[in-house]
Amino acid sequence: MLHKSKIFYSCGLLLFVFVLSFQLKAQKKLMYPYDEIPENLLKNSNAVIREDITKFEVIDKGNGKSYTKYAVTILNKKADHFAEVRVYYDSKKLNNSAIQARTYDRTGRLIKQLKNKDIEDYAAFDGYSIASDNRVKYFDLRHPDYPYTIEYEIETKEDGILSFPGWVPYSRFNVSSQKSNLEFSVHENYDFRYQELNMEPSAIEKIVDGKKIISWNFGAFEAIESEPGMPYLSEVLPTVLTAPSDFEMEGYAGNMKNWTSFGMWEKSLNEGRDFLPEEYAAKVKEAVGDESSQTEKIRKIYEYLQSTTRYISIQLGIGGWQSFPATDVATNGYGDCKALSNYMKAMLKSVDIESYYTLVKAGRGTANINKDFTRNQFNHMILCVPVHQDTIWLECTSQDNPCGYLGSFTGDRDVLVINENGGNIAHTKIY
Repeated sequence: MLHKSKIFYSCGLLLFVFVLSFQLKAQKKLMYPYDEIPENLLKNSNAVIREDITKFEVIDKGNGKSYTKYAVTILNKKADHFAEVRVYYDSKKLNNSAIQARTYDRTGRLIKQLKNKDIEDYAAFDGYSIASDNRVKYFDLRHPDYPYTIEYEIETKEDGILSFPGWVPYSRFNVSSQKSNLEFSVHENYDFRYQELNMEPSAIEKIVDGKKIISWNFGAFEAIESEPGMPYLSEVLPTVLTAPSDFEMEGYAGNMKNWTSFGMWEKSLNEGRDFLPEEYAAKVKEAVGDESSQTEKIRKIYEYLQSTTRYISIQLGIGGWQSFPATDVATNGYGDCKALSNYMKAMLKSVDIESYYTLVKAGRGTANINKDFTRNQFNHMILCVPVHQDTIWLECTSQDNPCGYLGSFTGDRDVLVINENGGNIAHTKIY
C-alpha cells in the first residue's frame, strides 16, 4: 500500500505535467495565419483587418467603459502605420487604460508580446499648445518580415461622455476587412441613438438583466482602390453612427437629441464670457474711429484682433469646448480658436454688433458633417456675423486672412451656429 506522502507527490506531479502540457499547447496555438485569409480580401490590399471588436457600456450619462480588440495583417510596407498604436487619454483624470498587444508572424506564431517598458507616454501637443491635459500612450509593433499580424486589446473608463464609438469596415483605401463587431450595453430605459448608412438595417437588440444590448455583426468587405474624383469612403461604405441623448462633461449636463439642444449646451458653457471691461472696449472704439459702415467696423475690429493676438492651443479640462473669458485674451494677447472667437465676439458686442459662435469640422479635404444625425462632429470654432441680407464668416485664429475669407479650411461646408435659441445648421461661403 502506497504511503500518503507518495500519493500526494504523484498527484502533484501529474497536475504539474498537465498544466505544463496545457500551457505548451496554448503557446503553440496559431493566431490569424496568413493562409486563412480569403483570396478576394488580398486583392488590391496593403492590409487585412482580421478582427475588429468594439464594446461600450454606458454606466450613466457621464460615465462609461469601453473595450477594443483589433487585429490586422500587414502585407507590405505601405501598411506599417497600422503597427504604430496611439491611445489618447486625459491626464486630469485617472490613467485608466489597460493595454495588451502582440505581434504574430506569417504562420500565426507569437513573436512579440508588448511589455510596459515598450509603451511611451507623452503630451499630445500639436505644435501650438502651451497647456494641455491630453496625453498619448504610444507603442510600435512593426516587424521586418511581411506579412505579419498585430493584435491589441484596450480597456478604458470614460469619465465625461460626449461621443460614442461608431463603425465603418475600414477608413482607408487598399484595406480589406474580414469580420467586425460593435456592441453597446445601456440601461433598458436609456435613449440610445444610432443611424445606419449605406446598408440594410441590421441592429440586433435584446434585454438582458435589465440592460439593453444593441449590436452589429459584419462579415467581409473587399478593398477599394482610390480613383480620381471618388467620394469619401464614409459616403459609400456601410456605416453605423451612434450618439448619446443626455450626457455630461465635468458637471455640465446637456442633451443631444437635436441641434437646438446641443447648441444650448454649448451656449451655456460660454455665457458671460464675452464681457469686455471698459478700458479694453475703449481701445476697440478707438480702432473703429468714426467709421459708420457696419461692414467696415467689422473689418477694422478683425484687423485689430489680428494685430494684437496670436493663436495658441490651450486644452485644459473642458477647455476643448469652453472658451477663456474675453478679458484673459485682451490681457494676455493669445488664445485658442474658442477664446479668440469669443474675444472677437466681445469686441463686436462693445460697438453693438451681434455675432454668434459657430462650430465647424475644419480641415482641407475633410468630409462634411452629417446634419441629419445630431452628434459631436466638430473640431474648430469660427464666428458668424449677420450683416443686412448677408453673413460675414470670421476665422479668428488667422493673422493674415482678409476679413470674411475662410478658404478651404472651413469654407463650403455645413456648420452649427450657436444663437440665443440654441443651435442651427448653416453653410459657409462657397468659393
